[in-house]
Amino acid sequence: KLGSTAAINVDEYLTFFTEVRKSCDTVIHFTISSEMSSCYQNACIAAEEVGGVYVMDSRNLSTGIGLQVLRACELAEKGLAAEVIVSYIREMAGRVDATFIPESLEFLKMGGRCSAATALSASLLRIKPCIQVREGAMVVARTVFVYGETRIDPFEHREEEKNLRRHDTLLMRDAAAERQVMDTLAGWGFHIMKG
Repeated sequence: KLGSTAAINVDEYLTFFTEVRKSCDTVIHFTISSEMSSCYQNACIAAEEVGGVYVMDSRNLSTGIGLQVLRACELAEKGLAAEVIVSYIREMAGRVDATFIPESLEFLKMGGRCSAATALSASLLRIKPCIQVREGAMVVARTVFVYGETRIDPFEHREEEKNLRRHDTLLMRDAAAERQVMDTLAGWGFHIMKG
């Protein structure tokens, strides 16, 4: 049986936050983008009741959230106060850009992100969408047709990528033509982390 997705409800968050707060003074909790799920809203309701919990709307998913968590951990290890970390990460959330090309649309279909007809059509026509998270929501940035060996560069349509600050970090996972893209971005001055 294939799984499905559902938002964590307020009661589950209350239980979780209450338990975690027993062992620490402050919690910084990251959720998937509020544009994609009601997790953020539910976590905020529970956090207000429990106290000492900061809920971060990542405005992203998956590795986009992971980058924010890693940066928050770095700041915490430096001894910064939770309020300072939260402020920094809220500003950072608007700068984290996730782009991915799924091998299949099956999981997007299961999560209600695309219809069964779209998933079937994409499979039959060998179409792979390049999906980007923009302003907290997933959008199709472009479509890639896959016939044999195809060079895929998910960043070639975004000239402004070259102008990002040198200390920005790019985390890539399971990207087609990953080595070539990573080498190109490293040449532009990005710090590349392979995950």
